[in-house]
Amino acid sequence: MIWGFLISFTLLCIYSFTRVDLNLTLYNFKLITPYLNYLKQLGYYNRTISTLIYLILIILIFFFYFKLIANLSLFKNKLKYTLIFTSILGMIAYPMFSHDIFNYLFNAKMILVYQSNPHLHTALEFASDSWTRFMHNTHTAAPYGHAWTLISLIPVYLGLPNFTLSLWFTKTLITIFFFLEIYIFSRLAKVIFPKDFLKRTLTLALNPLILIETLIMGHNDSLMMFFIFLSFYLLEINSNIKNKVKNKILSCISFFASVSVKYATIVLAPILIFKHKIKDIYSVSGLILLLILLSRPGQLNSWYLHWGISFLLLSKNKRLTTLGILLSIGGLLRYAPFIYYGHWSFPVTIQRWVLLILPVVFIIPITTIYEKITKK
Repeated sequence: MIWGFLISFTLLCIYSFTRVDLNLTLYNFKLITPYLNYLKQLGYYNRTISTLIYLILIILIFFFYFKLIANLSLFKNKLKYTLIFTSILGMIAYPMFSHDIFNYLFNAKMILVYQSNPHLHTALEFASDSWTRFMHNTHTAAPYGHAWTLISLIPVYLGLPNFTLSLWFTKTLITIFFFLEIYIFSRLAKVIFPKDFLKRTLTLALNPLILIETLIMGHNDSLMMFFIFLSFYLLEINSNIKNKVKNKILSCISFFASVSVKYATIVLAPILIFKHKIKDIYSVSGLILLLILLSRPGQLNSWYLHWGISFLLLSKNKRLTTLGILLSIGGLLRYAPFIYYGHWSFPVTIQRWVLLILPVVFIIPITTIYEKITKK
């Protein structure tokens, strides 16, 4: 089971090189260049086969994911090594379906090299820079919070002037926060589900969508989620009156840190304020974060699902927990039309929504199965 999961993830990391931008040479080693060229040929010029391979790999990784959840007692001692292995593989993999991490790098480079504010200037203003050749969003200023901009300076500073090193260091930073997110999630799970917290933690730590979007794609959502989970955790801790005041202050600081990475968690401010009046704050938080995505249906990217899914995995409602897992499946399936057609326009726009929602149809039977698993 564990080897099946690791092999599936390894194959996905290899598969990621089918989407390497044609203007980018990430690894220039003679021994692997022919294989990388073959993978690019597969991704760009044999789309039917590429789509089929991707779907098979997604099915396999979810199969082994469910097997691991069902047989946690045989695996729990190896969780740490599995995560280390996947994080190393993810670091060297290519961000196959998103160019966001390239924007992270260039926004930091704008400050470090060009002494320009990426929140006021765009990459297009530095079109002569070689890094802009493989960026897709060069016409807008940085859409992220200032906290992320400041944090992202560290790995890019360490990697400059080398692009690949900057990419590796940035992915390493994101991976560190991914581990921190898992840790604080496990602490929350232990408070809410003292007998079942390890299984809850596993559903997040090895969730294929979150692994792929975070470790392979290099999205910065784990930073936002770590700080918001820390904010909730500080309010969950039982302590004396003096420490409660201190925890509330620290919770507020952590909340604003989360909002300063990405602005989405600002919608959870009422939840934190009226926490004592809400029966299941994690279910409500997860649903709110998923619902705000519907406000911009044309821009619902799969990595945004990370927000709501993570909270639903802490839900006391088994059906909502299952909903989070099913959305993980749909979130990865919806890349298939893009691979097949090679663009994001119609009919991909419709098919992406169908594939996202399709797994949810099976929520009742899968909930029944999940309940049986969690009783083991």
